[in-house]
Amino acid sequence: MDEAVDGLGAIEAAKSATYDVILMDIRMPGLCGPEAAARIRCEEGPNQETPILAFSADIDLTEFEASGSDFNGMVRKPLEMQALMTALSRHQAAPTPDTSAAPGRQAQATF
Repeated sequence: MDEAVDGLGAIEAAKSATYDVILMDIRMPGLCGPEAAARIRCEEGPNQETPILAFSADIDLTEFEASGSDFNGMVRKPLEMQALMTALSRHQAAPTPDTSAAPGRQAQATF
């Protein structure tokens, strides 16, 4: 698991490693989550098709998710493990032994 302190750091992390899923905070310094997600989708890199889950406590994520954003789903703060597991199961197939052990492959990213 990797973490980034801001949106630009999230973009750089997404360019340098392959992730199974990205958990992206909506409000980050420098570049907000929706802008960072859009750049991950449109710029060259290994995570253009990786599921990106919105992560926030302060907005109506249901409305946000339906707005055609670059997010594949949502997880609310405070984080509840069952909600996270449900969101992950919707957007990620169970890893096979070959892909889970692949060099340079990260299980998830938190930005």
